[in-house]
Amino acid sequence: MTAPHTRTEDEILSAATAGHIMAGMPPTAGDADAARRVLRGHTSVAEELTKLRDERSTSRTAPRRSDDR
Repeated sequence: MTAPHTRTEDEILSAATAGHIMAGMPPTAGDADAARRVLRGHTSVAEELTKLRDERSTSRTAPRRSDDR
């Protein structure tokens, strides 16, 4: 049997953030926003991963502007 969930959203996000910082992978503001959407039940981890992959795919195929370096 598991213990009842008693942590707040901010406590969960703070713990996850601390772990990622210690691992050398500090989350971005977008990462925190995605985590909050999942914690609130607005989306799933799978949906957020799909969205991230789509965004990365789009950014890689976008034509480079002359001022991009």
